[in-house]
This record gives sequence, structure tokens and C-alpha cells, in this order.
Amino acid sequence: MRPSLHLLALLGLCVGLALLLAIAEIRDWNAAPQLRVMFWLGLMSILLLAFWDALFFRRPELQANRTVASNLALGVSQKVTIDISHQEPRKINFSLIDSPSDQLEMEGLPVELALKPQEKVGLIYRVKAKQRGRAEFGRIGCRVTSNWTLWQKNYEFGEPQSIKIHPNYKPLFRASIGGIDQIR
Repeated sequence: MRPSLHLLALLGLCVGLALLLAIAEIRDWNAAPQLRVMFWLGLMSILLLAFWDALFFRRPELQANRTVASNLALGVSQKVTIDISHQEPRKINFSLIDSPSDQLEMEGLPVELALKPQEKVGLIYRVKAKQRGRAEFGRIGCRVTSNWTLWQKNYEFGEPQSIKIHPNYKPLFRASIGGIDQIR
């Protein structure tokens, strides 16, 4: 689990308030006692909210399945579908990324999603094979944001998949069909 940008921004605000408090103490301003109270109340509130948010942050009930052809043609862009279903009674915000091997170029991911309770989504992105041989897809990665957006955690769903990459035979077939038409 890691802090989100929201939590870091709130802590940065506390640091700014602490610097202002230090300047007020050095310059002996009349507002120094009020700034001290504001700083400690703000810091304790943020820490309490962050603790509370982390305490109730649990693994989401997501199901993610990837659908990809078992054979891909070299240099041809082909679609990959990820079906995601959300089984919880609350809204969930997350970032989705797939993990194909280096032999594949991926376009269309990562993507930010917000799923309502019991919602299902089909996501399509494209891959292009750069090299012949066997390519691997790892598990589907999700970076889930906590309810109050103070924390983020990475989870993996689905199963790894293996596919074969063959040369693109379409131009060959077109040429051979064109040759047959000329013979007739």
C-alpha cells in the first residue's frame, strides 16, 4: 500500500503550515499560538483519516478475464479484450494495465476506470507483434484507490496466457489468389 497524491498533497499542506509556524515563532508574531493549534489539529486530522482509510481498505472483489487470439500475425495490430466485473456494493476507482511480453507493442492502456456497484465493463485495446515465437501475457494489474482516495494498492487478477506469433501470411495468400485469377 502506498500513499496517493491526495494524501501527499495534504501532508505537503501541513509542511507549509509548519514552515509558516516556524517563521511566526522566529518573528514573534501574535498569531503564533493560533497557527500552532491549526497545525496540530490539521496534522492529527489527516493522520486519523489516513489511518481510518487504511484500516478499511481491503482487496476488491473484481474479476478480470483476458480474451486474445491464440495465434497472432507478425506486424498486424489485433485486439485484446478484458472483461471486468465488479461484485462489491460500493463504487471502486482503479487504474488498469495489462502485462504483455516485450515482443508485443501495446496501445490503449493504462486506463482509469470507475465502476459502480455490480457493474461489468468490456475494455478493448490493441497489440502488435514485433517478433516471431512465443509471447506471454502476465496477470492483469489494477492499482485500486481507497474509499477516501488517500491510499493506493496494486492487485493482480486473471491468469497468465501464452500465445504464438507467426509471420503474416495474408499478403502471400492475396498474391497467390491474384496469380490464379491471371491464369484463368
